[in-house]
Amino acid sequence: MTVDQLIDVLTVMGYTKLTSLQKWILYQTWEEKTYTEMAEEIHYGSEYLRRIASKLWLLLSNIFDKPITKGNFKPVLASIPLNPLHQQRIEQYYQSLSQCPTFPIGVVPLSSAFYIKRPPVEEMAYQAIEQLGSLILIRSPKETGKTSLMLRIIDRAKSLGYLTVSINFAQAERGILSNLDRLLRWLCANLCNQLMLANQLDDYWDQDIGSKVSCSSFFQGHILQSLEQPLVLAVDELNRLLEHTETALDFFPLLRSWSEAAKHVTPWQKLRLVVAYSTEVDIPVKIADYLSNLGLPIELPQFDPQQIQQLAQLYGLDWFKGQPSEKLIAMVGGHPKLVQLALYHLACQNLSLEKLLEQAPTRDGIYRDHLLLKLTRLRENPELFTFFNKVIQTDRGVELDSILINRLKNLGLITFDGNQVMPSCDLYRQYFLA
Repeated sequence: MTVDQLIDVLTVMGYTKLTSLQKWILYQTWEEKTYTEMAEEIHYGSEYLRRIASKLWLLLSNIFDKPITKGNFKPVLASIPLNPLHQQRIEQYYQSLSQCPTFPIGVVPLSSAFYIKRPPVEEMAYQAIEQLGSLILIRSPKETGKTSLMLRIIDRAKSLGYLTVSINFAQAERGILSNLDRLLRWLCANLCNQLMLANQLDDYWDQDIGSKVSCSSFFQGHILQSLEQPLVLAVDELNRLLEHTETALDFFPLLRSWSEAAKHVTPWQKLRLVVAYSTEVDIPVKIADYLSNLGLPIELPQFDPQQIQQLAQLYGLDWFKGQPSEKLIAMVGGHPKLVQLALYHLACQNLSLEKLLEQAPTRDGIYRDHLLLKLTRLRENPELFTFFNKVIQTDRGVELDSILINRLKNLGLITFDGNQVMPSCDLYRQYFLA
């Protein structure tokens, strides 16, 4: 039995629901990593990882009726055959999941099996949400899973007994986002509606002390003091505010002040903050300085080959040998949306992998809308477009010699190889060279 088969068995037989950290420990143990090596990679204490792992070894020992430890995990597991019942259940599980997949657009629901965890991201966020004064900052290019992760952080907070409020800045009119006073009143009114509290804004709003102090007083006196349990405020689409520089320059320091107060001031200690924004918008330098020191930054990594293989199985694709996944990775890297789109069309639209890859960088391909959006972003800045053309026209990479590098990274168009810049996937190279 392999470690992947073990995780499948634990899942389909209902023995336990593994956390992303537990799965990661199993994979690392299979690779014969020490706890010290794991701790260095994931930034947890080795003793903490040891405690988590010891429960796993006890669980596995009971399930397979064999003494299993970290030291003998791989040889013992490899000696255990996958019995027919387990094989049947695993096949039925993946078949049921792949019967009616929906088109991969927008947030991945909590109940969906098509959410792919990216350790240690989820565990870092879950651990942070329990800490006083936590402010989690999820930032990545579009279509990389920010909102889906936020949804799971909120779900974890609910499981801890916390209250949660979700605010989406895409629902605020431009007139609200461009005016700090209107924005803060809009935020407080939304909080009251979701927490079913009376709207007493006028009792706290004082023109003489300003909107920021008035809002903070309302938060402390009307909202936080009325709650018995912690409150998680989750703000999505924060990038909408980045288009209004003056408002943003006042709003971000306010968030930071709330986070600092939550570390030592009693009413504020109930507050936890989670914010998410797309890095594809142009961020003025002053605002970038605030964002770089705002909270715990979480940038979602691309899917690795193992995760793509897992997702292919969920779509019912027989990719166990790995060659098809390698071809897809060669074209789109591990970009979550591009991988999902490919697997959906392969599984549900009767499209062959060869045809998909042939059409991928063209106007007839499944990525035409995604590529057109990237092209539009680049054309908004001719200097950026010129520099990216330089990146894609060389196989050796371009040295880090331009302030435009960060903007291309924020668009998800480049990756780094030492001190050189490369296109993040061959799809972009082929499309923009055409």
